[in-house]
Amino acid sequence: MLRDKTRRSHGRSPEPTAAVVDAQSVKTSANVAETSQGIDAGKKIRGRKRHLITDTLGLVLAVLVTAASVHDAVGGRLLLEDLAAEHPSVSKVWADGGYLSSIFNHGAELGIDVEVVQRPRVKGFEPLPESPYTHSCIRAHWPFWWRGRRPGRSVTRHAG
Repeated sequence: MLRDKTRRSHGRSPEPTAAVVDAQSVKTSANVAETSQGIDAGKKIRGRKRHLITDTLGLVLAVLVTAASVHDAVGGRLLLEDLAAEHPSVSKVWADGGYLSSIFNHGAELGIDVEVVQRPRVKGFEPLPESPYTHSCIRAHWPFWWRGRRPGRSVTRHAG
């Protein structure tokens, strides 16, 4: 309901038709259960990974938290299934280069066109081509979704 109101206030239809998928690895503290952690070999981070799909305004459509060792493509596949079930109007999803071809095929099976936007191989800052929405809506809102700050660690405490 709140998402619908926000979308309408921005002159959009209540149901999104496009989305952005991304993932972020975060360190965990010492008191987090060993079974819920993993190592993201690419970033050399021991902890958890947050997989997220937002609409083009940056409003959350689906979230999945896994061990950091889970590849982006695996988390992306699971999120696409949730997205297709909860938001059947979404027909286009932008992803970064960390997502493999399996996500294209899975998206096609679900009726979603998945487009990977590759970063150019140049030194210095270069905006991503083709989509003004890729990453900007997710990266700009990470602090908002995670208690107004970018946490350096994911902390979970168990009762008892």
